[in-house]
Amino acid sequence: MESIIKKNIVELYKDHSIVYGTETNRRRMVPDVRDGLKLVQRRDLIVMFDKCATKKVKTASIVGDVMKIHPHGDSSIADSIKLTANWFDCKVPLIAQDSNFGSMQGEGMAATRYTEIMLSKFSLEAIFGDMRTTKDAVDWVPTYDYSSKEPEYLPVAVPLLLINGTSGIGFGFRSEVPKHNLAEVIDATINLIKDPNYQVVLVPDQCMPCEIIDTNWKKISNTGTGNYIVRGIIDIESIDPEVVRKEYHLNPNNIDDKILVIKSTPDGVSFDKGKDNAKCVKSRIEDLATNGKLPQVYDMIDRSYGNNMRIVILLKKGSDPSYVRNILYKNTEMQKSFYVNMVVLEGINIKRFSYKSYLQYFIQFRKLVKFRLYNIKLQGVRSKLHEREAYIKLLESGEIDNVINMLKGQKTTDDEHIMEYLIKKLNITDMQAKFIINSNLKSLSIAYLNKYKQEAKELKALEKDYINRITNENLLLEEIVEELTYFKNTFKEPRKCKLIKSSDAEGIPGGEVKVVITEDNFIKKLSPNDIVDNSKHGIPKFIFNIDNTKNLLIFTEHGRVYKLPVHKIPMGLKNSSGYDIKTIVKGLTSNIVKVLFEDTVIAASKMVNKNFLTIVTKDNCIKNLDLDDVVNAPPSGFIYIKLNDGDVVRDLEVIPSKCDVIIYSNKKALRVKCTDINHYKRNAAGVIAMSTKNPIDGIEPIYPTDKFIIIITSGGKINKINLSALELSARGKAGNNVINLGKNDSIIKILGATDKDILRVITINNKIDIPVADIKVGSSISSGQKLIPTRGDKILNCRIKK
Repeated sequence: MESIIKKNIVELYKDHSIVYGTETNRRRMVPDVRDGLKLVQRRDLIVMFDKCATKKVKTASIVGDVMKIHPHGDSSIADSIKLTANWFDCKVPLIAQDSNFGSMQGEGMAATRYTEIMLSKFSLEAIFGDMRTTKDAVDWVPTYDYSSKEPEYLPVAVPLLLINGTSGIGFGFRSEVPKHNLAEVIDATINLIKDPNYQVVLVPDQCMPCEIIDTNWKKISNTGTGNYIVRGIIDIESIDPEVVRKEYHLNPNNIDDKILVIKSTPDGVSFDKGKDNAKCVKSRIEDLATNGKLPQVYDMIDRSYGNNMRIVILLKKGSDPSYVRNILYKNTEMQKSFYVNMVVLEGINIKRFSYKSYLQYFIQFRKLVKFRLYNIKLQGVRSKLHEREAYIKLLESGEIDNVINMLKGQKTTDDEHIMEYLIKKLNITDMQAKFIINSNLKSLSIAYLNKYKQEAKELKALEKDYINRITNENLLLEEIVEELTYFKNTFKEPRKCKLIKSSDAEGIPGGEVKVVITEDNFIKKLSPNDIVDNSKHGIPKFIFNIDNTKNLLIFTEHGRVYKLPVHKIPMGLKNSSGYDIKTIVKGLTSNIVKVLFEDTVIAASKMVNKNFLTIVTKDNCIKNLDLDDVVNAPPSGFIYIKLNDGDVVRDLEVIPSKCDVIIYSNKKALRVKCTDINHYKRNAAGVIAMSTKNPIDGIEPIYPTDKFIIIITSGGKINKINLSALELSARGKAGNNVINLGKNDSIIKILGATDKDILRVITINNKIDIPVADIKVGSSISSGQKLIPTRGDKILNCRIKK
């Protein structure tokens, strides 16, 4: 009796889509974590292993056989073969071919009836090495139609997934694993075997020589996800006018003496696939030239040969080749972003692995394969040993003639009575008795006794060795390391891709420069040795030397922080006022409180001992902020502290958590532990710093090694007191006097120091170094010593040199 089940068509579609998508991901798009191969790749290789391991056959023949176990079209199977056969498609080719399999420029392969293939040496040794011993090295499962069996995985002896990578768009996600250098991956694997705590950090490597822009490789390796940018090589070369005339048959008067030469493209990028492919580099360049965005291009000529790509781009007279190259990188796939998503199939589950967890899985996988192989070998050795021992017992017993006579006189085919005789007489097993009965007569000759004894001795030694390896994990690991070392030495190649800084990619010149920011928020960049003319063009507030490729973090008194790349600051004349910083840093409208080097903040954020950005405001608020909350500041800026109405930031410092913090106001200072200051997010104002009715003047860290406090005033006086005179207190207390201030004088800096340190004072006109040991020790009621001339001058900054 039929029953009709009613179901909403939308729900049915969703259910069927999930089943279809899950099966598609498992069976087509995602590689297996054990061998790093997709299903079609594994089927290609196993068919070739059976048919053309060491001799070339027509590709069409392989495609036909693969179709018997892989129910898909011949073109898709041919494409899968192509992608594992070409050096410019596959980092370490799995298939050997010397036919027309396309070109690195983007040409397609010839028809499968014209090409020939076989397994590469790498495949034979690193993929099928164990299966050449026995096919039982892996598990076998029925094919889709149950007509035969295929391996569930291949016994790959190297971490193939990271070496050759993979790419596939599945149902609802993408699997993207970049290619890496074989030697680097093997080195990381060996290091991990020797030290399970080894930090695995690998940088991708491509098939063609390219430039990879440096990024956070540790994060990508640890998470198995991220992005990185690769760009092909475009060199600027000179060209002789006679070459233009004779080789290119062009008028050299119209051609610039500088040319661009494309020597490589990122993986998956074709230079020329015809105009139908809008993404190919040639079509994009032609479009840019046609649309007037790149009028400098005169012509493109392909001079590639062998494994060397060489696309010559001739430029019109007077063109700037560097400008044209930058346009090509920004507007074509000569510069391409690659996505990392290390999603693979583990059993029936799709999981994301980190680089380290994958290599740990690979090591465990290899141990299991080795364990399995040695059990198979042990079984074979024991069978042979069992047979040899039976022969030895028979020959030593002298029963050979009786056995022969019994066989000769046997009237039936039933061997039972002879087997029972042998078992009782020789004390052997029924299997050994069968060995003897089924042996040819020659093998039972007494002349073979010594040979059997020698073979038994050798078999026992093998048996012992195999048992040791099965029961001792360290022996298996040693063997795996030996194998990996062999594969590294045999198949290693130099790294193809060069790692470059983002500044190099953008064409930013390096080198040290001097940056000057004035009190009225003007900024300029000078040569590092230029002397700043301070008196006529604004009073400098910050002066420092920094590399032109670095970034600054600009903190304003209204609580916003901005990232400013140094290369974006215009060069200025030393006797000029510079440029209004508001025209360079969009959105900056208030005075600058502090300028920090981004690299310094990033380095402090990664230290084992916690570092904070400690911030204090004029109206007596203080807080600790995580450094990670400011290192990602964009050029447009964001808030780093929420201020109360009318309040402004007075000072901020990067302070280690193990340090004390001095907060000072007027002539008083309060010393507290850094960890006693509340830890807040960016949108918080903080808590009370100290008990005072006066505005807060600043803060300063005191390190555990410091013995003295140095107080510097705007009038040029310095007071030195013992640190013990300013005892640790709780946040929110009033603090203690640290100097007797004169009329119109004020504290501009308090520093911790030892007698081995140097106090460096930077004024508008001078740079003064004062040994701390030369400063007399005073008291909290001392006025200090006048050690800094300030007449017609002004103190800009003070710091301690260790």
